[in-house]
Amino acid sequence: MADDHPIYELRQYKIAKGQRERFMRLFDEAFVDSQEAVGMRLYGQFADLDDQDRFVWIRGFDDMASRQRALTEFYTGPVWQARRGEANPLLVDNDNSCCCVAPAARRRPHASTSHAKPAARRPAARRD
Repeated sequence: MADDHPIYELRQYKIAKGQRERFMRLFDEAFVDSQEAVGMRLYGQFADLDDQDRFVWIRGFDDMASRQRALTEFYTGPVWQARRGEANPLLVDNDNSCCCVAPAARRRPHASTSHAKPAARRPAARRD
């Protein structure tokens, strides 16, 4: 992946109650390599410590055009078509789960990563 204009997706899925481990096994088995094969880069998968039924993951693309091409290729491709029947019933909510982001330094052309101050951290809202 090119580092000059990367695009990242932060994705959070609400998983059917008690099914996160099953979903994570399916994701590892079927969807990691198949997404990377079409040009996506998967940076990490996470089990939410505050919500036993939430799965969080990050993937990246060179730019928005390559993102669109890779998404189309993956979701119309053989692996997703063959395995979506296993994955979709485990997903309670994934419709509004994607946040596309780009590095902040890219948005501020005069900022230098060596001199930039980190953004102030806001306390995370608790989900009880």
